[in-house]
Amino acid sequence: MNPTSLSHHLRAFLILAVLLVSATAGAQTFEELSDDDKRRLIQLLSAGNAAFDRGDHEEACETYQEAADMAEFPEVYYRLATCRERLDELEEAIAAYETYLEMEPDARDRQRIEREMERLEQLVAARSRALLKITSEPVGSVVHDADGQELGPTPLELELTPGEHLFTLEHEGYRPFPREIELEGGDSREIHIDLERIARLRVISDPEGAQVQNKETGEPLGTTPLSMEVEPGEYHLVLTLRNAPPQERQVVVERGQWVDLDVTMLRDEGSRWQGRVGMTSLGLSALAGVGSGVLWYMTEEKIAAANGYSRSHPDHSRAELQDMERDALQFRQYTLITMASAGALFVVGGTFLILQRGRSVANENSMSLDLSFTDGGAYGAVRFDF
Repeated sequence: MNPTSLSHHLRAFLILAVLLVSATAGAQTFEELSDDDKRRLIQLLSAGNAAFDRGDHEEACETYQEAADMAEFPEVYYRLATCRERLDELEEAIAAYETYLEMEPDARDRQRIEREMERLEQLVAARSRALLKITSEPVGSVVHDADGQELGPTPLELELTPGEHLFTLEHEGYRPFPREIELEGGDSREIHIDLERIARLRVISDPEGAQVQNKETGEPLGTTPLSMEVEPGEYHLVLTLRNAPPQERQVVVERGQWVDLDVTMLRDEGSRWQGRVGMTSLGLSALAGVGSGVLWYMTEEKIAAANGYSRSHPDHSRAELQDMERDALQFRQYTLITMASAGALFVVGGTFLILQRGRSVANENSMSLDLSFTDGGAYGAVRFDF
């Protein structure tokens, strides 16, 4: 008999010995199997050992599993656990080791197997997690999960479960950026996200408080100082302020740019002066009108007093009556002068207000052009007023 044949016979003998020894402890003993099942079981164990020895662990696992399904023997589960471990099926390997120790509680290598199970459990736990580091530009972007919960600012390190994850990065002045990533157990990855800067237009005026309007659409945009997010494009704006000519500006905003538009509202001092003179004149005209009314009343009282005195004192002297008439005439002159002053002031005030209105209409017809641009954060403007 050659050595190879002897080795095969010896292996078969050892397998048979294991089966006979385990027959008293298994849920299904070797003796309870039919003769065909016994032969089949021995063949499976021999085939599994041969596949394991030549490194075909997948075939060995299938063979040992088929043998374990026929009858429960500790050695089969030990071999099965070893195969599962070689195939990186860690949870299945742990389960097979546990079955082996349950069937062989007094196994001589129990402590070694328990240490091996602990090591595999640590690997399984590590594979149930994934590490992800998120960095961004700009730094400090806030990361939110799929439920909108804030996770923290970048750079951010997260410990996650394997699978798909959706994150959204947000930062003031930048567009929110959603990012979906799929992680596998044991992954340790890093992702970098560049956020897109939002185009922004800021309009300021000197003095402040000018009304800003989109000339093309007629939409009021607000009051200066005004800052707003805009889509890239060209904008034609009109700024209006009381006692100042309207100012028109054209500005081009590129994607991601922040553009500052500074407008000086030139107040019409001449118009303001005319308005003040006009209103003052009208006010004085009103006061003069009231004064003339009072003087008219006093003049009539003095004339009535003189007439009454002449009737009640027939023996009066001519000089006394002339004094009273002279006094009444003087008050009538004061009344006429006051009425004339009121009329003159009214005409002057009305004239100045008409002149102010004319200047305002002229201002409304004024035109201006402003070209604004930015480059790398710098701002420049070229303005023409005519």
